[in-house]
Amino acid sequence: MGTTLVAVYFFNSSSIVAHVGDSRLYRLRGQTLEQVTEDHSLVWEQYKQGLIAKEALSSSPHKNIVTRALGIQPTVDVDIQELEVQQGDFLLLCSDGLSDLVRDEEMLGVVSQNSGDLNDDCNNLIRLANFRGGKDNITLLLIQIDQL
Repeated sequence: MGTTLVAVYFFNSSSIVAHVGDSRLYRLRGQTLEQVTEDHSLVWEQYKQGLIAKEALSSSPHKNIVTRALGIQPTVDVDIQELEVQQGDFLLLCSDGLSDLVRDEEMLGVVSQNSGDLNDDCNNLIRLANFRGGKDNITLLLIQIDQL
């Protein structure tokens, strides 16, 4: 049994993202939501090769086959990248329990409305995923970049 991970480390005005598996990091800047990480999964490889559309990722019967995870082997390749952040950005770190059930544009809608309470925004995303079936764990963290 393995687990996935997405983490962000902030220092000065920069940040570093570490990622294994199909948990994701998104950056919201203005009205644009960008998926920063790429899933380490069979269906993501099929998507990159043009075999399936991005919209079909979450409904594929192979969606839970990860190609990298923590705890399966003694070592694992971790994707590490620098991520530029600006004041006003939001970062959304989430498990596939959210990203499989809530479309990117729906995440954008909830976060860009910015209720002023990040916990409320997270709860709204969780409620939406649970309304759609909530078959997997739904873990997320929403970070607002207030200052650098």
